[in-house]
Amino acid sequence: MKMCKNIKDKIRGSLIGGAIGGALGFSIEFLSYERITYEFSKPGLELEDDLSIPCPINEDR
Repeated sequence: MKMCKNIKDKIRGSLIGGAIGGALGFSIEFLSYERITYEFSKPGLELEDDLSIPCPINEDR
């Protein structure tokens, strides 16, 4: 029974985590990278993310 409870906890946690992530990212979900950096970057901040690599996990794809 402990394994069954552990699996249920993991499933519940992943669903809650996905819902929280979706809620936090909702306001910028459909904005372009340029718009996001324009709106939310502070002067002097350098963003060095490699955006040429697609995100392997995304609930929208």
